[in-house]
Amino acid sequence: MTRPLRKDAAERREALLKAAAEAFACDGLDTPLHLIAERAGVG
Repeated sequence: MTRPLRKDAAERREALLKAAAEAFACDGLDTPLHLIAERAGVG
């Protein structure tokens, strides 16, 4: 059984997923994780 995410964790997760999708579409799958985190505003 998994516990529910805190609201801020869920928001951060969604921001990271959106930023990753955008980065992969623009820059390809070799986009560094630190750039995805910056794009999401969490790094």
